[in-house]
Amino acid sequence: MITLMSRNPVVAGLILIVGGVIIAVLALQQHDLPEVVLAIGITLLLAWTAERGHRFGASGATLSGLGLGLFIAEHVHGYSDYRDELAFGGIALGLLLAARFMPNGLRGAGSALLSIALFEAALQRLPASISAPSVYRAFDEGWAFGAVIVVYGVVTVLLAQRGGRRRAA
Repeated sequence: MITLMSRNPVVAGLILIVGGVIIAVLALQQHDLPEVVLAIGITLLLAWTAERGHRFGASGATLSGLGLGLFIAEHVHGYSDYRDELAFGGIALGLLLAARFMPNGLRGAGSALLSIALFEAALQRLPASISAPSVYRAFDEGWAFGAVIVVYGVVTVLLAQRGGRRRAA
């Protein structure tokens, strides 16, 4: 059983920062969302393994499953007709793994799926309602997701360091 006490949140934050940079670079080179989703999921899983807490794991497992399903549908010959089945199957696999290894992870998995839904809705509506082509393009190309992960990593490191100073005082 995984303990809910964080062991190394600073390392987890650093993994998020490095992973976010990799995600942004990957997105700028590939412009392909399945790889970006898979990279986000893997980054969150790596952060979870470093922290060994309750954050990052369920959302990482869910996004990794979704990304893997989308990647297979897009890049494995003969599977493009099964995109929805592979996407939902990947999500299901991620949720099953989260339920097995992260018993309190449903909130994280739900948050991951909700964030995808909100980003998709924004990407569909932004160009028609506001004039922010650079913001839209950043998310459409996928590199802005890496930037969001970097910010999340920086906040994680800063909060962990702040909490460590309070305990030392």
